[in-house]
Amino acid sequence: AEGDLFPEAPAHMSTFETRSWLDADAAAGQPYRYVIRAAGATGRCESVDSAALTATRVDLFPPEPPQGLAAVAEEGAIHLFWRPNREPDLHGYRVYRADGPDRPFRLLTLEDLTTTSYTDGNVAPGVVYSYAVTARDGASPPNESSFSDQAIEEMKAGPKDGTP
Repeated sequence: AEGDLFPEAPAHMSTFETRSWLDADAAAGQPYRYVIRAAGATGRCESVDSAALTATRVDLFPPEPPQGLAAVAEEGAIHLFWRPNREPDLHGYRVYRADGPDRPFRLLTLEDLTTTSYTDGNVAPGVVYSYAVTARDGASPPNESSFSDQAIEEMKAGPKDGTP
């Protein structure tokens, strides 16, 4: 971490055929300080340290879109279900809804859901709703997947609505 003394042993020791190196063990969000030293073939001679470089690994990769989204209308609500994502850094899900064909999606859930289901109780009879779900990871700022496949459902009028 930044400010720590350099270790006795180098993090990587070998001859480089290229001018780049990837620190695959670096944790996202943690600053690291790097220097380079040139060494002779026998390893007995080393140059002085290069200028120090501080770098922080940033997670730019979103989770996969949720799969298996299904919608079921029942008793004045539409229930949504989908399969859980498997990413280890998954933070939660967001649900989006479009109120009718060719209408834009809008976010329904302000907070990320930690479950793989959602009940939309703010529906009206005779409207065809389209739903999509995204997954978000725990990066800062969070990465959000693209939309899942859509689930489309119409809230039918029924006995609770005063119609047969």
